Amino acid sequence: MSAQACAWNAADPQGAATYQANGARYGAELQQLDAYVRQQFAGIPPAKRKVLTSHDAFGYFGATYGVTFLSPVGLSTEGEASARGVAALIRQIKAEKVRTYFFENSNDPRLVQQVARAIGAEPGGVLFVESLSPPDGPAPTYAGMVRHNVDLMVAAMRKD
Repeated sequence: MSAQACAWNAADPQGAATYQANGARYGAELQQLDAYVRQQFAGIPPAKRKVLTSHDAFGYFGATYGVTFLSPVGLSTEGEASARGVAALIRQIKAEKVRTYFFENSNDPRLVQQVARAIGAEPGGVLFVESLSPPDGPAPTYAGMVRHNVDLMVAAMRKD
């Protein structure tokens, strides 16, 4: 018995079997999701796995799936991008021929739009980063959010 199962048994013995079954089901769903993401990116050459977005919120995702995220703002949306940093980013994006940019559902899009105008990029859609969509939207669950984001990114990478 796992440590988690022991905790469930101690906290709610009557519900422990349900929690264990739900955990196993969700674990399997996440494994399928991981396989889906890997399959989608497998068809994209590593040199084309580049995404321009508002801020650097996809670090773990990028490291796991070999995607480079280019953004004018670092991890914190509280910070401000420097003119020098934005100019360097524009040069990098031009050199790497990234032609699509993405908004993030929870951030101000003006800076990424400004960078996009400077390089002639077109919008690729809205990525969900820090929150889900309403239940009737494109990203109502974690798995739905990941699929939505991956589908938008892969479509842009295939086009670029």
